[in-house]
Amino acid sequence: MNIESPIDEELKRKREASSVSELDSNMSATPNVEKQKKKKSKQKQSDNNRGEMANTFEDNRDVITQMKKIILRLDKLDEKFNTFNKKLENVLVKGGWSLQEAIKERLMEIKEDLLKSVIKSVEILEGRLFENEQEVEKLKVQTKTLDSELTNQKDKMTRYFRN
Repeated sequence: MNIESPIDEELKRKREASSVSELDSNMSATPNVEKQKKKKSKQKQSDNNRGEMANTFEDNRDVITQMKKIILRLDKLDEKFNTFNKKLENVLVKGGWSLQEAIKERLMEIKEDLLKSVIKSVEILEGRLFENEQEVEKLKVQTKTLDSELTNQKDKMTRYFRN
């Protein structure tokens, strides 16, 4: 038998009432917290989206520059193919030329281009060699003058000590 005093009952009611009001306050506070959390997550997402957009923009810019380079290279190749095609047409139209002669002519042109670059490199190296030889000659003259000065100084010293 559990007999409760009127004071105990009143305390019990107050506890129940306070726990109900706490639940109500928790229920009303929870949506506000959830809204704030949603706002923060949306802000983070928008910040991430901005960063991704900046990266995407830079990537797109890089892709555009690479595409421009590729287009330039393709244009150059197109020009070369057109010139080669014209030469082949000339071979077919003239009839006097054979395909073998056209290929030989083209290979000779390529050979001449390569020789030009090699000759240029050789000329540059010869120029450097010539400059180095001139510097060596200057140093030889300088060493001869220094040697003569040294012998003069030695002679002066030996005369000085003899006297």
